[in-house]
Amino acid sequence: MDDKKKEVAEDIKRICHDIVNEVAGTVNKRKFNYYKMTERRLYAYSTLKLNIINYMKDLEDIKRESFERSKDFVMFLSNSGSKMQTDIETLRAAKTLEIKRKMHIDESEIKEVDRALEAIVNEEYKDIIRLYYFESKSQEEIAQALHCVETTVWRQRKRLVDKLAIILYGADAVK
Repeated sequence: MDDKKKEVAEDIKRICHDIVNEVAGTVNKRKFNYYKMTERRLYAYSTLKLNIINYMKDLEDIKRESFERSKDFVMFLSNSGSKMQTDIETLRAAKTLEIKRKMHIDESEIKEVDRALEAIVNEEYKDIIRLYYFESKSQEEIAQALHCVETTVWRQRKRLVDKLAIILYGADAVK
């Protein structure tokens, strides 16, 4: 019976060990994911700023747009011209609302990233973020611009992104 107990105890130890490793792996993946999510947000930042400009232009276009000959708007004509005008105004309002919704989401994202970037404004290597994510410079180009070696660029970029991840995601990014 002693051998059977030892075998069961070993099985339990192995299962517990597997569970601990799985949980530890999940925590490591989670941190990695926050890092990657932060990078995605940094890569998207410049595009989101351009989106805002384009949304403003779209809103101006909608004010001037005549939907009467639009191919993407099929209207069944009624005897009443006022009904047609109401339908056009409803469509204009719906398009305006959709663009404003998108603009609000993009502006919120920009503000959140701006808030995080303000937290690293006093960092010595803060320009790495701008050069790498917003201006698409290579590590070699950044190293030349900042008069340092590429490994410093890589190390400092990782450190800054980790710091930004904590600012953006809080304690979840630390785990």
